[in-house]
Amino acid sequence: MVDRTVRMGTEVKSIRVPRRVWFGSQISIVLLVGGNHTSSRHALFRALIIASALSVVPLLELTAKNHVFGDHGAVDLVDLGRFVIPGPKLFFHKLVQPFWGKIETEKYPQVVIADLVDELMGLKLLHYDAKILCIGQGSDSAVSGFKEMGFSVVQGVPKHPLFSFFSRKHVNELELSGDKSFDFVLCGDVDHVASPALLVLEMERVLKPGGTGAVLVSTNANRLVKSVTSGLKQSEIVRVNNLDKFTVIVFKRNVTETAYCIGKSQLPRDCKSVDTNRPYTEFMEPLLEQKPADFPKSVAYLPKFLDLSLKKSLVYIDIGAAEHMDANLTPNWFFPLYPLDSKAFNVYFVDHNTSVMLSYVKKPGVTFVYHPDLAENNSTGKKITPLEQLEPFPEDERFDFLAWFEETAKYADFVVLKMNTNQVEMKFLTVLLETGVICYVDELFLRCSNHKSDCINMLQTLRARGVFVHQWWED
Repeated sequence: MVDRTVRMGTEVKSIRVPRRVWFGSQISIVLLVGGNHTSSRHALFRALIIASALSVVPLLELTAKNHVFGDHGAVDLVDLGRFVIPGPKLFFHKLVQPFWGKIETEKYPQVVIADLVDELMGLKLLHYDAKILCIGQGSDSAVSGFKEMGFSVVQGVPKHPLFSFFSRKHVNELELSGDKSFDFVLCGDVDHVASPALLVLEMERVLKPGGTGAVLVSTNANRLVKSVTSGLKQSEIVRVNNLDKFTVIVFKRNVTETAYCIGKSQLPRDCKSVDTNRPYTEFMEPLLEQKPADFPKSVAYLPKFLDLSLKKSLVYIDIGAAEHMDANLTPNWFFPLYPLDSKAFNVYFVDHNTSVMLSYVKKPGVTFVYHPDLAENNSTGKKITPLEQLEPFPEDERFDFLAWFEETAKYADFVVLKMNTNQVEMKFLTVLLETGVICYVDELFLRCSNHKSDCINMLQTLRARGVFVHQWWED
């Protein structure tokens, strides 16, 4: 027997425990601890093996360079295995092969390249003068295919950005001289990299504004479509379809940054014009790339749906009015067949061209607003009249156009805004959306000067936000 002392409250008692029971409990404890220790060793050993296997991928990333993604394929993994684990077959089949499959890819079948070219040229997204970039392990065959079809400027990059498990960043970016360099970029390795979104972002970086990118996906199409879409920052998905055994995702980079900003802008919840006009957007005229034969009769002007008879303060603002004056400077500026008379509006012409002031501002209720920044739209070499070369007004530097616009529109009962889609106007439109000042505009007219498909996408986005916007056609 073994004496054991137990303290119970303030009283200490001695309890005799049979020796057999005491020894039995000690053996059980020893065996339990020993079992846990052995299991921990096994778990630790397995963890070390897995960690060693995982370390192979970043090791290859950091040391591979052109040797991993070169014209002659991958490095000899069996030779590499001899320096890591005895028995190259064990190393290759048990450790490397499961991870290498994620970055190994097949060459593009020529039939896929040919079908893709036919489809893109049919959609006017590719032309023979295009500067083309092919990314990934199969880029050499893709380059040959494009050249055989008549494309002369084709470049291949037989490697792509990989994602490092250690540094959590790109370790192999596309080694190109600059951004926005290519008209078309093709990649078939997006489903073989750890971060497809980062690869697509790199493709987008080197695309020219208006350029096209195509991604070939062989597996897990649904998941990768989402990954590709999430990676796009300045582009829109144009088409997703199947060619041979591939799923092809085609996207187009926006011509300007405005389309992306408009798509991401969130309007205030208490947006007056949106709340009032949203029920009528479904009755608006369709958006077209060609001027309709029945224009302007087809335009669904907002006053057709609203009763404005009790509205006292009506405002019309025309930004860039000089671009739609005729040769004789005839002030034929208002909308034909508009339900309200132009005389009911307080009119503001905004331009840097002072000839607008001389031709338009001749009647009561018409005001000219000098906006020198609009002169940037003439940087393409457009002829400037002597009147446009007048010295700017002394107060230009202190003039805050956005503040003036907000103050003018905020206290009006009904505001109509007409503007072009040149660079300066689109920057201003972006600011209107970001600040919520667009909520003071009841009806918007945009004149698409060029890149009509991108302009239509922008108009569709605005309508989806609830903005009552028209595409305005002028000869």
